[in-house]
Amino acid sequence: MNPLQPTPPEWARLAAAARRAADVSDAAAPYGFAVRVVARAMGITQPAAASLFARFSLRALGFACLLAIASVALNYGAIVNAMQEDIATLGEPVALVDSSDQAS
Repeated sequence: MNPLQPTPPEWARLAAAARRAADVSDAAAPYGFAVRVVARAMGITQPAAASLFARFSLRALGFACLLAIASVALNYGAIVNAMQEDIATLGEPVALVDSSDQAS
């Protein structure tokens, strides 16, 4: 905070209340609290439709990845040839610049 600006009264009240508050850092959880939390977490079940959708979506994702890898593998030769043709048609850019400098 900028020391040249006065502190708002809300902030001063909040800071004073925080100074007066009792320290409760050593308060322990009630007996059996952890067991109740774990039991409640284990008792939550997902609907069957959601788990079915999740299972099929993960399978579809795996199938799509395999299909993408297979299509790149099968067309690798065509991809390399297309890139080599592009490089051949571009020529060497440095030679093109040198020839234009020598012509002028």
